Amino acid sequence: MRKDLKRFGAIRVVMSAPATVEKMMDILACPKCKGDVKLNKKENKIVCHSCRLKFAVEEGIPNMLLEDAKNL
Repeated sequence: MRKDLKRFGAIRVVMSAPATVEKMMDILACPKCKGDVKLNKKENKIVCHSCRLKFAVEEGIPNMLLEDAKNL
């Protein structure tokens, strides 16, 4: 069990690096329309202009759940 926790901690450290979200932008898509999303670095949000939704990035991890999305 300790090894699993250490692995989780290592993943969390890697995922919290600011550049990681930028690297993921090529594979992320809006969960509603499946369209392209953009990273708003100023607000630290991922934005879908088609659906006019923004998704939070918490501790370097994108929260792409529709129920947590905010309107633009």
